[in-house]
Amino acid sequence: MYPSRQSGFVLITSIMFMLVLTLVVVYAVRSATIYERVAGNNRNYSQAFQAAEFALQQARGTLVDIPTIPSTNSCISGLCGKDTDISIFNNPENWISNSNLNKSCAVNDSCNTSGASKAISFPGASSQQPRYIIKELNSSGSCAFYEITAFGKGGNASSGSILRSVVKACDS
Repeated sequence: MYPSRQSGFVLITSIMFMLVLTLVVVYAVRSATIYERVAGNNRNYSQAFQAAEFALQQARGTLVDIPTIPSTNSCISGLCGKDTDISIFNNPENWISNSNLNKSCAVNDSCNTSGASKAISFPGASSQQPRYIIKELNSSGSCAFYEITAFGKGGNASSGSILRSVVKACDS
């Protein structure tokens, strides 16, 4: 009934089919892993941006009552004089270094209690609460201009966001 010589065509075909199926599954798993990483990075960036936006709003609330800015060219508790070089705050690592923590103000610190601000923790913060600095720029009559720089950290150590805004505050 069966021929004495079999060529093994079915065996070779099934092995080729399994090889192709394995390659498709490996590609699908790899793609899913990459998409998961991208989604995680987007989430971390979004957290960092929202934290910085929260700090920016808290700093704007501080300007409801115009604060006393130090006359020196340094930053103290988030308030910086006109001649202060704030370029160190362009780097996210400088915001959380021990030597600069007293120069900026965290949103849950006692320095964030003037004006319409209240010392409140950012609910989505990682180990670091969002921070801000306010630098006086110029005054014109009863109005003053301030540059606010805010920093927020995301879900991991490498995600951070720095936002800047210029605000005009006038005595009413």
